[in-house]
Amino acid sequence: MEILNYTGKDVGLTNTSGSPLIILPSVGKARFDSVQFEQVSKVGGAPIFIKKIGKVLGLPKPDPNHEKYYVVPSEVAERAKIYRFDLLTVEDSFSYEGAIFYRKIVNYA
Repeated sequence: MEILNYTGKDVGLTNTSGSPLIILPSVGKARFDSVQFEQVSKVGGAPIFIKKIGKVLGLPKPDPNHEKYYVVPSEVAERAKIYRFDLLTVEDSFSYEGAIFYRKIVNYA
């Protein structure tokens, strides 16, 4: 299996005890083509918005051999999970020698 990073920034991964293992360089950036906010109400003078997101851009096609998985931003994974099995996110971050590492890789499928 191969994990490719489409977050737009380097991602450090650890083993289960939190020891740094590898840094995945970014090879692309999965994102939305548009993000808009529409005010729908107010509560005590504070505005309430609906967030409208567009299409997902920047993802490669799924690997037909099911050997590649892609680390993407969590909002992208949440949106695309209905048609993609191969998207991962990283969670539980910490700083180590100036780099950001993550303790958990999560599949949104």
